[in-house]
Amino acid sequence: KSDNVDYLLDLDHRGHTVCCWSISGETQSTYLEAETASMRDRLASARRCQDTGYHVRFRFSPIIPVRNWEKENREMIEYVFAETRPDVITFETLRFLNYDAIENSFEFSLLDPEFVQVMKDNQGKKHLQGCEIPHDYRKKVYRFVIDELERVSPQTPYALCRAPRVMWDEFAGDFAKHGQTPDYY
Repeated sequence: KSDNVDYLLDLDHRGHTVCCWSISGETQSTYLEAETASMRDRLASARRCQDTGYHVRFRFSPIIPVRNWEKENREMIEYVFAETRPDVITFETLRFLNYDAIENSFEFSLLDPEFVQVMKDNQGKKHLQGCEIPHDYRKKVYRFVIDELERVSPQTPYALCRAPRVMWDEFAGDFAKHGQTPDYY
């Protein structure tokens, strides 16, 4: 979540070093990830590293459904590929916070009302991975991200991060386009 890369630019990395940024849309990077670099600053630092021969990767992690999350993530994905050529993209939704923690951690006016309602409706219910975000909602978010990645850069491989096997199986056809399986990615 940083843009502090100046110290890396003159190192003799011989093309063997991977630089990876956690990146998020404008609202999330600006308001929910306090004291971190903005999305645009993170991407500018990634471009600088890539220009000096580093391998560049991104994690959309955690994806927090803010108001207009689809629009913001679409713009972020477009900007990622306008600025860089990542080797791979991994992504995951917010996992560890339950409804009470979200209520205490975030300004609800910044969050997607559907997401807030899903969290409220699932308060105290444990789904896969022991969190209150149900599988179907995660699946909706992942479907959106995969569709946008395929639209903008269909040649770039992507993977789920810390997702249960059942989620990988849901998207097996998408991963197969890149020669990947849930067991090999």
